[in-house]
Amino acid sequence: MNVVMVKHTSNGKVFWFEVPDNLVNKITVGTNVICNTAYGKRNGMAISTPLDSEEVKCVMAASGAVYPLRKIAGIGHKIPLEAITVPNYMLKSHPSDEKIAKRFMEVYHTGTFHTNIAVDKDYNLLDGYTAYLVAKRLGWSNITAVVQ
Repeated sequence: MNVVMVKHTSNGKVFWFEVPDNLVNKITVGTNVICNTAYGKRNGMAISTPLDSEEVKCVMAASGAVYPLRKIAGIGHKIPLEAITVPNYMLKSHPSDEKIAKRFMEVYHTGTFHTNIAVDKDYNLLDGYTAYLVAKRLGWSNITAVVQ
């Protein structure tokens, strides 16, 4: 099993996550990752390369890590907002004020969204419409998304 150290905020605590085999060679220091956490999926940044868990077992134990570790769900890519195409069915929907407010509060408290933004290889939005709307309202030029 390979593990990686991740921070969800620049001043936040370091967490250990298991790295799926298909992502081991794609994660380096500074890679945006999507993590399965106790609070749902969260964006984070790898602050180490994947390490064999045997190499770091003592360090992990000393830092309070417990097995089994939660896993990295995917790698986030910075996508220009202007490149994302929103499907018509999403454009016709009207997310509730509560959902929009929740996304604003996520950004206010953490600097990012707790919801995943997913696009296909052509940058068609698949998931995360409210996060996309809030990012546009905030004037962001890029958003971190999982390309599926």
